Amino acid sequence: MTVAERLWSKVSFGRGAEGCWLWHGAHVPAGYGRLQTGRTYGLKTVDYAHRLSWALANQSLIPSGLFITHACDNPACVKPAHLIAGTPKENSADCVAKGRHKYVRPAVSDIDRRPRVTCRQCRTDFKRIASRNRGANVFCSQACSALFVSGKPQPNSAIAIRQRAKTHCPVGHEYTAENTYLHRTSRHCKACRDARKRALRKAAAD
Repeated sequence: MTVAERLWSKVSFGRGAEGCWLWHGAHVPAGYGRLQTGRTYGLKTVDYAHRLSWALANQSLIPSGLFITHACDNPACVKPAHLIAGTPKENSADCVAKGRHKYVRPAVSDIDRRPRVTCRQCRTDFKRIASRNRGANVFCSQACSALFVSGKPQPNSAIAIRQRAKTHCPVGHEYTAENTYLHRTSRHCKACRDARKRALRKAAAD
């Protein structure tokens, strides 16, 4: 079996000009297919399936210093029409534009569209109380309190956004400034804490 036959034998061909040709063989965690190329067109012994597809379609080596990127933004796609040769700078710009770069934060939802707090006094007060678990009601304004009540400004990751969107603890108590305390920069419910203490005291008395 030739390298080309081995490549296409593990591909499902999408219909139409927009349809992707998806690789179903071995792949890396990021989704890019991998296979043995036999060093075809100067590729590595084991290289990416989309790189081999581009080399076979163009019957040439991949130009030195160029990357093969996906116009369809589908790592598993090996359709030559969806593959573009570009410089590392162009590849990085494409990665950033599509929100896949590891140093680029994902899009922020409406629940996290809060103005940046630049209040120096609030930052000082927060650092002073963060290790003392004394609550979050020490800020100069509601905007400052809303931003810092979760402990500290968190990265706009999907998990952080979901956590900040929660208004009540798992039991159902509302996260207010009076009912919230900080522990290791995370929000906790005072009512639940007090209930646990009462239960411990009762168990100890019995």
